[in-house]
Amino acid sequence: MLIVAAVALLVFGISVQQLWTRVARANKETPPTIFYFKPINQTEFSFGPKRVVIEDEVAEDGSGELTIRYGEDALVLPISIPVRFDELPGLSSHSDWLQILLLQENQSFDRERALIEREAGVANARCIIVTRHQRPGMDPETFGEVFKSDWQFSFYEFDPAGGFIMHPKLGYPESDRAFARRLSRAKREGKPAPERSESELKAGTWEFHAAMFVMPKGSGPGGFPTRPALEAVSWTLPTASVSLVVAVFCIAMAFAPSREDVNR
Repeated sequence: MLIVAAVALLVFGISVQQLWTRVARANKETPPTIFYFKPINQTEFSFGPKRVVIEDEVAEDGSGELTIRYGEDALVLPISIPVRFDELPGLSSHSDWLQILLLQENQSFDRERALIEREAGVANARCIIVTRHQRPGMDPETFGEVFKSDWQFSFYEFDPAGGFIMHPKLGYPESDRAFARRLSRAKREGKPAPERSESELKAGTWEFHAAMFVMPKGSGPGGFPTRPALEAVSWTLPTASVSLVVAVFCIAMAFAPSREDVNR
């Protein structure tokens, strides 16, 4: 048993070494992109050299519009989900459908440094506006929240040079189950295999992660991408796991008391 345990531990060591090497190589060749977001809830703040001022006009039924002024430029957005509590501080009344986010890629936020840079008018991060839209006419608290496939997301970006950058509008991604049904139906009917829509949120993009901020909890899409590092693991992880279990079992059996010793 001890010989088998020794062999298993040797296999375990080789597997772990190969696993580490493969993961390090994959991360070096295709480094993962990490997005860091910091929500902004204030209605007045500075971004770059300009001041941002946000005002809203809300009717009794919660409809209306929200105006974002950036220096001399203005972006007017219709309130896509009626405001239920208009006395909340900052932008909290609009958090169901709108978020303003500072975005940095591949480096984390230093809160103190970010505050100093913002007050000094230095823009070392991107500032994103993301909004969520439901199907017109739907009750936003019932069917509007249920039919996620109808959700659309708009993305705007503050341009430090002036004005706003408008990014393409994207829809809620089709679920893997729904896409599999379309594949099966096309196969039965002898048609070409369908492809996913180019105008939907794609996992692994900043738009995908930004849109999460305006979705109700628990309603986010699945289908997170498999990172190259996980794909590179291949046989090393299961081999390391099995060999470790075998080694532990053999060591336990080798040092376990015999039946005669137990009966004494």
